[in-house]
Amino acid sequence: MKKRILSILLTLCMTLCFTPISVFAEEVGTEGSAAIQLGTDALSVLSKNVNTASAPTVYFGQNQENKPAAWRVIGYDGSGVTSSKGDITLLAAGAMGVIPFVDAILNNEYAPSNLKATIDALAEKLTTEENAAVKKRALTSGSYDGENTDCVAGGQVDNAVFWPLSAKEAIAVNNDLRALDPAHPNWVTTGWWLRSPGSDKYHLAVVRSEGSVQYSGYSVLIFNNYRTVRPAFNLNMNSVLFASAAVGGKPDGGLTEVSKYSGNEWKLTLLDSRRNFAVTEKTVSAAPDDTVTLNYKGATTGKNEYISVILADNNGAQYYGRVAQPTAESGTVEIKIPSDIAPGDYTMKVFSEQYNGDCKTDLASAFADVTLTVESQPDEQFTLAPGGRYYFDLSAMNIPGTVNSNLPDSTLHYVPFTYVGTVNAYKLTSEMATTEEYAQKNKYPHSLFVADYAVTHTVSWDDLNTAGLIFGKDYAAGGVDYTLRTPSVGSDCTGLDDSQRGVPQSNEWDRILNKDSSYIKNWNGIYSWGQDTTRYNSSLRAVRGYDSGRRWNDDDATDSLPLVGFRPVLEVLNPDTLSSDGLKVVTLDLNGGKLGNSSEDIQIIVKTGSEFTAPASDGLTRPDGDAGSFFMWLGSNGKFYAPGDSVPAEVTKLTAQWTAPTYAVTLNTNGGTINSGNVTGYTYGVGATLPTAGDMTYTGHTFVGWYDNENLTGSPVTAIGGTETGNKEYWAKWEANTYTVTFYPNGGSVNPVAATTDSSGKLSSLPTPTRGGNYRFDGWYTEQTGGIKVTLNQVYTADTTLYAYWIYTSGSSSSEDRDDPSDNAFITDRPNKDNPTTPTTAKSNSVKVDSEGNAVITRSIVADVISVAQSDSIKHGNTKNGIAVVVPVEMERKPLRKKLRILYIPVILSVLCITVCIISSMLIYNKTYRFYTEQYYKIAQAFEQVSSFSSTLDLCQKLPSSTAYNNLADAYDIELLSACSDLFSTRFEFDNNERQEIESLYDIVRTSIPDKLNLLKDGINDSEKCKDALAAVRADVTTVADKLNNVIEKSIATGNKAYDNNRINVYLIEGLMIAIFIGFIIVTAYLISFIEKRIIKPIRDIADWSRMFNDDYADMSDIEITDNDEISDISSAFNIVKAKLCEANKTKRDNESTLRKLREEEEYKKKFVKQLYDEKREKEIISSEAKRDGLTGLYNRRSFDALIDEFMSNKSVSSEGALFLIDMDNFKNVNDTLGHIAGDEALKTLAGAMRIVFPGGYLGRYGGDEFIAFVPSTCDDETLDRLGSSLCQKMDREFEHGGKSVRLSVSVGIVSTVGIDDYAELYMKADKALYFSKEHGRNQYTLASSLDNFTAD
Repeated sequence: MKKRILSILLTLCMTLCFTPISVFAEEVGTEGSAAIQLGTDALSVLSKNVNTASAPTVYFGQNQENKPAAWRVIGYDGSGVTSSKGDITLLAAGAMGVIPFVDAILNNEYAPSNLKATIDALAEKLTTEENAAVKKRALTSGSYDGENTDCVAGGQVDNAVFWPLSAKEAIAVNNDLRALDPAHPNWVTTGWWLRSPGSDKYHLAVVRSEGSVQYSGYSVLIFNNYRTVRPAFNLNMNSVLFASAAVGGKPDGGLTEVSKYSGNEWKLTLLDSRRNFAVTEKTVSAAPDDTVTLNYKGATTGKNEYISVILADNNGAQYYGRVAQPTAESGTVEIKIPSDIAPGDYTMKVFSEQYNGDCKTDLASAFADVTLTVESQPDEQFTLAPGGRYYFDLSAMNIPGTVNSNLPDSTLHYVPFTYVGTVNAYKLTSEMATTEEYAQKNKYPHSLFVADYAVTHTVSWDDLNTAGLIFGKDYAAGGVDYTLRTPSVGSDCTGLDDSQRGVPQSNEWDRILNKDSSYIKNWNGIYSWGQDTTRYNSSLRAVRGYDSGRRWNDDDATDSLPLVGFRPVLEVLNPDTLSSDGLKVVTLDLNGGKLGNSSEDIQIIVKTGSEFTAPASDGLTRPDGDAGSFFMWLGSNGKFYAPGDSVPAEVTKLTAQWTAPTYAVTLNTNGGTINSGNVTGYTYGVGATLPTAGDMTYTGHTFVGWYDNENLTGSPVTAIGGTETGNKEYWAKWEANTYTVTFYPNGGSVNPVAATTDSSGKLSSLPTPTRGGNYRFDGWYTEQTGGIKVTLNQVYTADTTLYAYWIYTSGSSSSEDRDDPSDNAFITDRPNKDNPTTPTTAKSNSVKVDSEGNAVITRSIVADVISVAQSDSIKHGNTKNGIAVVVPVEMERKPLRKKLRILYIPVILSVLCITVCIISSMLIYNKTYRFYTEQYYKIAQAFEQVSSFSSTLDLCQKLPSSTAYNNLADAYDIELLSACSDLFSTRFEFDNNERQEIESLYDIVRTSIPDKLNLLKDGINDSEKCKDALAAVRADVTTVADKLNNVIEKSIATGNKAYDNNRINVYLIEGLMIAIFIGFIIVTAYLISFIEKRIIKPIRDIADWSRMFNDDYADMSDIEITDNDEISDISSAFNIVKAKLCEANKTKRDNESTLRKLREEEEYKKKFVKQLYDEKREKEIISSEAKRDGLTGLYNRRSFDALIDEFMSNKSVSSEGALFLIDMDNFKNVNDTLGHIAGDEALKTLAGAMRIVFPGGYLGRYGGDEFIAFVPSTCDDETLDRLGSSLCQKMDREFEHGGKSVRLSVSVGIVSTVGIDDYAELYMKADKALYFSKEHGRNQYTLASSLDNFTAD
């Protein structure tokens, strides 16, 4: 039983005693120290706070659970507990087992004890290397000496690896380190064994749980000798290579910055003397993010074996990394320099390491130190992101060799390059084997593009050198200057395969790959020439690539092999003259075309802010199915550019155009009409000519031109050029013609006698003429007899004469009963050529009828009408036809709306009466029905509740007395009393008998039945009384039911009687409704008849009459007029119109016959006149073309000479003149630079300038770029100077065509005819003066007179 209790106790104690290691690490570490400590630093962190509560924790070996064992430093290098020079004393941080000191032998001897066996078992868990790092110790034998006991009982123990402390040593340990669990001082498992004997052979020294040393000892008897194992050992300081934080101190992967560590738990990396690791290199240099390659030997391979690197400076370890797991004892290792490392000098500590994980001891070789110089990573010179692909045109660089068939464009107009960015590397300028000294001295930051392919192959290094492509050939593209050359690649190599590097490693090839291994592409199967000569043979040149991007090899400079090619780099020259954003990307959208097999967008590089040349179309493939030849680039600015054109700096994208685009043209004629030559669109490259004045008409206006804005400002446009783009819209500008209108007073006088029309073709006012005698002015007419009366709205399209019309007033205007005839009468008809016998007809104003329907026509009204008719007939000489007068009578109007209003009223009243009857009938019926229905419902509901109570009563007769009472009481309250109270309280129209019946049954329900129920309650225990009570209740309920039944029968009878009474009222209303409805039908029928006769029929007649407008009007009858209303007015007006149309139709037929004859005569005359004009024009054109130059329109040489010969033959002293001989300077350059079309335009420009300078002279083109002018009556030198200077100034200009420009100028020779009578002599002197001008710098004129005293040098 004791053993079971002890076993349970031990298990519990072991669980509680194995204290977490972190409790020993409180506030011990050096704040902010590095997580890796080298050399003396490594040991110094272990010497901090030795043998104190904050003593460092060191992991070493394994504990009893095969986990990393933790130890506390209690002695260091001769100080502290049991330490000597060169070692460290470590005490187990916690329990490493709970054991009895002995099992069978009951004494305190150490050698045969369980304690020694357990401690030795822990030592056996050490690796060979860990064991070798431990200083072995002899545990001497001795006897008890109180607190100074420092021995073991029994025999001495030699070569102890781990051992328990003695009592004397334990007393020297800090109490905080001794106490395992001070909170539980009575737990035996929180104390631990020492090795010293106690006061007798049955006792052994121990450390109690609170930390005190019991040096007299505890009994080792079997039933009470379980204590904790807590060994110590001495570590050889020289075996420690460095220390690192126990957890995370050695980060995984490549070089990583060593973190700051404030903890106090460390693991050790032991020096493994069996490892013999070394590297060849002693010094290297690199930039951040570069890769350094080292040659190593003596590496250990296998699981957990690494080549590791520590980068250290004067402040200790800065970076740590396990950079590779070697597969061979020797080889090369690549070390990626951290991108965030600061420039400066470092020691690169390279070593072979066995890494075993956190808290576990690692093994390593001695450091192989390499001096590392970290250079500053060059800043990117440009903001252009490295890694982008851009295309360059190398077609003009004369690159020797066979073009690589893998290129997307075999013409080399589009060669892909990858932008590397800025590298700090050397380049060569001549043949040499590159040394490290040269490389370090000559490396510099520069920006490169590297070709994605070997551009050519089967080309020797010597041939490339001869072409200037090894060390650099100037190249410019997009406004940026470059040098095109091979890269530097190193004169030797180090490493193998992908680890191979050119030496010096600061060559351009390796610097590019260090930056990004993908920047150099398509190296498989082909070498690329480099600049460098090999170190071991001056005839060999370095090559790179073929089976690895890093591969370095050599080849003879004279070899031309298919497997060696020219892969150029482009170095950006003069980067300091470009801003950081000086390289701009322009995107080329192939728009369905292809480069190689791809139709994706490509990009080129141009100089920011500068014009650039549009790329070639060579090398691009047209879209599938496109067999055309058109090609242009469409810029992001909406303009087109041919290959070779200058493109403005703001353009960021060019889109290939494989077909000529077409655009819409909108012409706004502003009132005019385009008769021919209309333009609705144009095609790029062709353009269009806009309609001219001869193609357009606008009555009363003259065409000025087309303008590109609605405000008609700027210069007129005559044509759309072939290089223009976009939809166009133009507006026509017209100038209104002005005409003179003459006023003929026709017997009177007028002022002014004429006026001019304004811009609208109208007059602003019409004058009023005067005439003596009895005449009144009637207005201005277009004809002297007849014609049309004009107003200010009249539009004139030609010079016009207007005629005054007069009305004779007879002088009888003094009668008191006469109105002014001009106000009361007017002419409605007079004779004309179509109706010569028609009398002059006058019409008076209408005479209205009085209230009785009588019209009063006074003598004065008739006299006025007669006077007006007589005056007009006299005025126009129509007295023989007589006169006719009309006095219209205006009948009283009976508006149609008044007639209709009379019929509307009965219709509306009928509808209202019918509506009132229907509503009244419905209200009467509804009231009766609702009242008796609700009354019957209430009585029936009460009867139903009484029946329900009766059923409950029947049921209760079968139940016990108490239950019957309770059920009846509830049913009484809920059913019977409630229903009868509701019926009694409702105020229906009962008669007296019905009301008395209801009141009597309500009394029974309210008083009698409750009394009976109380009797039932009182006789609950008496069955006889209960039966009597129930019978009494039954009798009352029967009485109530009978009374309710009587009420129901009486209520039904009353309701039927009321319904019969209401039916009589309803019948009366229905009869009234039928009578009203019949009246409504009669009124409606009359209304329909009225509308049919008075409205619809006249309108139908008007419609029928209107449809006959295309027929003969004479066959149409007048519309019948039946009344004096609005419809009658319309009918009367249509009858008048019919009469006029009949007359007009006859006139029209007569006029058409006459007009047809006149048109036939006019057509014949036009044809005859056109024939004569065409013959004359043809002769003039033939004569003009024979005399004129076809390009400029000036006189040709023959006609010009003839004119001047004639002038010279007939000249006199008063008719002198001057000859100007003109030659365009450098005209060949115009044709060569801009083309012959531009050359023709330049000649036309000169001809135009001559017309301006010599407006009255004879102008001619002698041939080519030689022109001639003769100005009559001009001979003084001052005038000749002015004319010569003016011509030179006008022609001294920049001449642009197709995006390019040249400078134009002329040379002029001038001679006066004074003293010269022969044209040949005159021409010779002018030619001499011209020659002088050209010989002395051109762009000038020379007077022949100034050469008379000139002597050549």
